[in-house]
Amino acid sequence: MNYKTWFAGDSRVETYMHPISEAISRHISKGDSWTDIYNRSYEAVFKAIKDQELNVLANKNNHAIDRALAAEKERDELRERVEKLEKELVAHKCPDCAVTDFEYCPEHHSARTEIWSGGDGW
Repeated sequence: MNYKTWFAGDSRVETYMHPISEAISRHISKGDSWTDIYNRSYEAVFKAIKDQELNVLANKNNHAIDRALAAEKERDELRERVEKLEKELVAHKCPDCAVTDFEYCPEHHSARTEIWSGGDGW
């Protein structure tokens, strides 16, 4: 069975059909041939509009995908930066109490000062 792929009265299509109708009428009198040509034209215009809508949707999806990929890249770069900073932070921890800036570790600063000054602290 052959079903219609379009529905009459679609306002998006109707705006294009008036000039098509006039063009067909200039060459063919109204009748079965005229109706067939008009209907095939309507189907073609409807398909062109649907294809354009799909292209617009595909472009929107592509932009969304591009934004998501850029966000993932930025997230990965930030994750790498955090990991690098964490490694640097671990390298600067006081071995006794885990204070991150051990030069100013209040518990161990005096002992470290003695070591650095030649004393025998920790």
